[in-house]
Amino acid sequence: MAKVEQILLVAGTFLPLIGILATALLAIVLQKWWRLAAMVLVPVLFFGLSNYYAPQVGANGNMLFVAIFGVYMVVLTIYYPALLIAAVTLWLRRDRVDAS
Repeated sequence: MAKVEQILLVAGTFLPLIGILATALLAIVLQKWWRLAAMVLVPVLFFGLSNYYAPQVGANGNMLFVAIFGVYMVVLTIYYPALLIAAVTLWLRRDRVDAS
């Protein structure tokens, strides 16, 4: 295996974790609508990349990737409903403050 392929294999193994870190970093750095866009789109982007490269990264019994990717999928099923509830709550609270 070439050295570049080994580096890409390691990077692909930890791609879901990189997605979580990128989402958290962008949520801290960005403001207003950019923050919301990053919190919605970055996990989808990294899920798509992980899903696209899964056959190459998961080959030869890379069970660490399978475990991380499985946990990432479960976390996303909890993350998006929680994000939706938080967004609606903040939106309703903002409308109440504006009305008074």
